[in-house]
Amino acid sequence: MVTIITPKERPEVPLINGTFQALRTRKLTEETCRKFGYTVGKYKGQTVQLATYRDKKGRPVAQKVRTKDKDFSVVGNGREMTLFGSHLWSNGKILVICEGEIDAMSVSQMQNHKWPTVSLPNGAKAAKKALLSNYDYVTSFQSVVLMFDNDEPGREAAIECAEALPIG
Repeated sequence: MVTIITPKERPEVPLINGTFQALRTRKLTEETCRKFGYTVGKYKGQTVQLATYRDKKGRPVAQKVRTKDKDFSVVGNGREMTLFGSHLWSNGKILVICEGEIDAMSVSQMQNHKWPTVSLPNGAKAAKKALLSNYDYVTSFQSVVLMFDNDEPGREAAIECAEALPIG
């Protein structure tokens, strides 16, 4: 007799309901927030911003929760998160990768959503890991622009990521 033991599945955590609205302080339109799946909702009694992340099949699997004090947490299955916004574009000439969700939405909005623009799920410190986890997606574009913060972690992450990408 063969017994198959599978690891316990983590129970699914329901995603938080939010509403699409303009982020006036960041000059982001409701249209941009709607395009990317970025909402405002309530979490643990606070008003928060919610960046909905998708898996490689485009299904919503997690949300990054941002408080007004810039504290971040993840609700849902964080292990399945792809690059924020990657569900919007499948390939093309240029891919812009930003460090954060608001950065990605801002860059996309500035250029009328013409160039595919995504962001890292966990910031500069995990940039190379995120890039390698999404390697097939990233390398489906002819050129990749790394647009990270101009601080030490951002500069270090840009170098690590550039070294992980194929030349040319």
